[in-house]
Amino acid sequence: MASQIDMASNALLLLGDAPISSFEGAGAGAQVMSNLYESTYLDMITSTPWGFTKKQQNLSQNTTPPTFDNYQYSYTIPADALTLFGLRSNMDYYTYEGKLIYTNDSSAQLEYFIKPNEGDLPPYFVRLMEAELAARAAMAVTDRSTLAAEMRNQADAQWVRAAGIDAQNDTNEAIRSSPFTEVRG
Repeated sequence: MASQIDMASNALLLLGDAPISSFEGAGAGAQVMSNLYESTYLDMITSTPWGFTKKQQNLSQNTTPPTFDNYQYSYTIPADALTLFGLRSNMDYYTYEGKLIYTNDSSAQLEYFIKPNEGDLPPYFVRLMEAELAARAAMAVTDRSTLAAEMRNQADAQWVRAAGIDAQNDTNEAIRSSPFTEVRG
């Protein structure tokens, strides 16, 4: 189980810097990681639909109907929703503003992304976070552009690896019959 400090400390080790035991510690590494960690974490978990960040929830209709845009129903977006993936409903369209979703469907299931606790992250994503933190911190910690470029390459390679592993945890969609597949014979 990884923690914020574990990932930041390992990123500093990748740069040849001393590990840290807190973000308030002395030294440039602790300060840089303190400044970079949260924004990097949020960027990383929202930049691709990682399976471990997905959540689904049946929404309850709000009692007061919408008063605009010809929508009949509104639903409140769950408090733990970081970004929305989509709304499963019988309607083809919906819109959202602030913390409300508007649709003409009387029932709706929201698919969205959450911010998981670091202790729940799969190992491939922990390695990705460490590599990404090292890449983003390299110049500030080491002032070596060649090391920064190397860390960026390693982080990009880890991204591809992590995305591939994560994709293996999802089911493949069946190829449906269409005029494009039928002409192949």
